[in-house]
Amino acid sequence: MKKIILISILSLFTIIAFSQTKEVSRIYIHSVGTEKIIDGKCKISFDKLMRNDKYFVMLTPIDTYDELYITDKKNNSFIVKSKSLSNISFDYIVFLKRTKQILRSQSSDKKIIDSNNKK
Repeated sequence: MKKIILISILSLFTIIAFSQTKEVSRIYIHSVGTEKIIDGKCKISFDKLMRNDKYFVMLTPIDTYDELYITDKKNNSFIVKSKSLSNISFDYIVFLKRTKQILRSQSSDKKIIDSNNKK
């Protein structure tokens, strides 16, 4: 009986805690450009460090089809490689995803916690 009561209390506490926060995600375009793969690879670096933000990259070959893929993805750079090791130009778009948690309170003020600024 004690186990059932304890599980019920923990479940209720979890439901109340999670109902107090709301996660909001936003997608931004971080950078756009055209580069050229030479001897099968190309490194793209960013001007600004992206901290712990999640980012996604879209690649589009220009003038010819080739299989492009990303390796060595870091906070401030990534490497694009070509499966055929050919010299090819491509366009890229880097999308940045930022997630924030909004704490709901009974007052009209809402506090925002930016999960990327945690130290």
